[in-house]
Amino acid sequence: MANGERPPGVTLLACVAFCASAVLVIAAIYLAIGLLSMFRERREYPQDLSAYIGLSITLIGILTLATISSVAGADLLRLRKRGRSLTIVSMIFMCLLGTLFVVVGILDHMKDKEFFGAGLAICILSVLALSYLYRPKVRQRFAMAPLAKID
Repeated sequence: MANGERPPGVTLLACVAFCASAVLVIAAIYLAIGLLSMFRERREYPQDLSAYIGLSITLIGILTLATISSVAGADLLRLRKRGRSLTIVSMIFMCLLGTLFVVVGILDHMKDKEFFGAGLAICILSVLALSYLYRPKVRQRFAMAPLAKID
């Protein structure tokens, strides 16, 4: 890998981050539509208010994650340390989520094998991404990357 080249795995991780951001935005749109239809058909039950608040907080969280994922992807392409750090933190949380899926699958006596398989796949991909980002040559590329211009 030459001095000015971006490692191919970093490009792949950036593409994954952009795809994840797009999926999260689509999920947020569907959630917003569902929230609006719930609000339109509202009934005056106390649990409705907690559902509106909970779904609104979830919507804000999903949009925040989409923004973080998009920023991480852009920073990875520019070889900025922040992009690497955001990706590392995201992969740790994804691995924890995958572990939760695996544990729930085991505790459920493997009734939902897809849930278990998804958790296992999330864990494996997260660990692979983390191990890649911690490779000495990849770390070095982020350490010697020039500072991004402020437009």
